[in-house]
Amino acid sequence: MSLQDNLQTTVALAHGLTISLLMIGLGGIRLVGKHSRKYATDAHAQLTYIRTDRYRGKLEVGGAMPSNRVVFSSGGHFNPAVSLGVTLAGAINPDLAIGYIISQLLGGLLGATLVRAMLPSHVYKNIKGGNHRLGTDMESSQALLGEAILTTVLVFTFLMSSVNRRTKSNLAPLAIGFAVAVDIISGGPTTGASMNPARALGPAIVSYAVMDDSLDDLFVWWVGPLLGGLVAGLLYRLLFASSDQRWITGDRLCIKKVLTDLEHILS
Repeated sequence: MSLQDNLQTTVALAHGLTISLLMIGLGGIRLVGKHSRKYATDAHAQLTYIRTDRYRGKLEVGGAMPSNRVVFSSGGHFNPAVSLGVTLAGAINPDLAIGYIISQLLGGLLGATLVRAMLPSHVYKNIKGGNHRLGTDMESSQALLGEAILTTVLVFTFLMSSVNRRTKSNLAPLAIGFAVAVDIISGGPTTGASMNPARALGPAIVSYAVMDDSLDDLFVWWVGPLLGGLVAGLLYRLLFASSDQRWITGDRLCIKKVLTDLEHILS
């Protein structure tokens, strides 16, 4: 793939999808907030508590459509943790991964800026700028571990449904969507189920001018997801990759292959 193709893919797709998801997720809080049974400051957690209202179907379908369309074009890379895991899996080269991550971070910032511009100030403050918040009585260390586990589930599902030659399928978006849904249901009330450093960074920076605590505990939603992506990528290469990519064959670890692959990834 040429440099021009890499740039077109990273900027047009990863960047654009990140903005779409932020617009749907953060902007959606305003629509569903007054209809949900329980208030939540995070877009993912908010959707967890919706039972029946006239906006639910529109938001869920709207969120699925851009993901389904882009996943086959760019691999659905709107998450740095996913890009890290896929790079470790040997599916993309580091140059492309860096391009993805830069686009994801810029997309998160731009998406959060657009949401800030389109919402009334009192609404924006009421939803805490779309920032993640720790659940009641949650310690940051506990939340970090939770985010790492949730992201491991997400990235591993991504690898098995979209990367592995034996198991990848045209239904990958559905499998990934189920993984996200399970993570949101289980982790939404405690950590916000971010699983995405780019999604956490944009709102935290953009809202800092009106709420000086927006950067508090931001490391939870950076370190946790990146650890999850790292664990998923290593677990995949050790045990579940195709035979020509797997690091453990039979009952032994192929050190030479590990070193060769890592040298290739880092080169």
